Amino acid sequence: MSKSDVVVYECETCKDENAIMCPHCNGEGENPEELGLPCDFCEGEGEMLCPDCKDGRRG
Repeated sequence: MSKSDVVVYECETCKDENAIMCPHCNGEGENPEELGLPCDFCEGEGEMLCPDCKDGRRG
């Protein structure tokens, strides 16, 4: 890989996507303790706002 092929992200946690997979339901969107109910952490979305950045950018 040459230097020109290297992608540099401002936020390494979410790769500038502003969202991460929900760690509570592993992206499934369902509450792991009560199947069929939406996950309490991500509200059934399967992803959450990145805790390390704002709008895909550090800071």
